[in-house]
Amino acid sequence: MLRITQVSEDSDQVCLKVEGRVIGDWVPELDRICGSCLSESRQVTLDMSDVTYIDRQGVETLKRILGENVQLTGVTLLVQALLGRQIVGKIRQGKTIGPEVAPIEAASLMHHQRTQ
Repeated sequence: MLRITQVSEDSDQVCLKVEGRVIGDWVPELDRICGSCLSESRQVTLDMSDVTYIDRQGVETLKRILGENVQLTGVTLLVQALLGRQIVGKIRQGKTIGPEVAPIEAASLMHHQRTQ
């Protein structure tokens, strides 16, 4: 099951809390909601801190929409692993994923994984 809750918005941006599993029939719903916000020319931030799994379709959808004024925040190590190397290079723990975020070094990520 997937739950998407709007937690904040203004005229330029909206923040959506994504909870559960981004899989199967739920992936097009996430895509539709993001698309609706984007069609209104708003920046979308997806809070992924409570996502427990993403299937292949979900990963591909997230990778595609990240280039369209969509950012991720609260990305867990599991979600980082599922999104893969292309996205991991854009992640800084506790920060928003987007083009303005500097890449972290792989050694730093590995150290963080071992300490948890």
